[in-house]
Amino acid sequence: MWRRSTAPWPRRSARRATGPSTIPPRATASPTPISKLHAAGQLRPSYLLRALREQRLSLFASALATLGGFSVGQVNRAIAADRPDMLALACATVGLDRSAFSTLLALVRELNHALPGGDANQARRVFDAFGPEQTAKARSAFLQAAMAV
Repeated sequence: MWRRSTAPWPRRSARRATGPSTIPPRATASPTPISKLHAAGQLRPSYLLRALREQRLSLFASALATLGGFSVGQVNRAIAADRPDMLALACATVGLDRSAFSTLLALVRELNHALPGGDANQARRVFDAFGPEQTAKARSAFLQAAMAV
């Protein structure tokens, strides 16, 4: 028969290390795939479609935010909007081709409970107004729309 020791076991809090944490803080943690691709100059608008085809909406939002210099919150507001023109402005900012936007919008809606809602023709008008050479204007319009929401 085993005999129980009378020596008290150290409590959980007493067993914790008192020195610096061995887990690195989030800021110094390993870089995300998006930041690695961006740092290497490999993050392109085509990656947005790839992320959506892999059904990774949060990765799409992170990539779009990185490409456009937006916050992820601003991109999330565009994704959850009642109109697709905000998302179109963000995509026009990063140089996404107009012909690819309809596919992108369909994939986002599929993953995001049919949001952004509204008529896809509104989004096409964005690409008519902001061509590939007007990405700075599209970015400014997106940021204004994101602040208004």
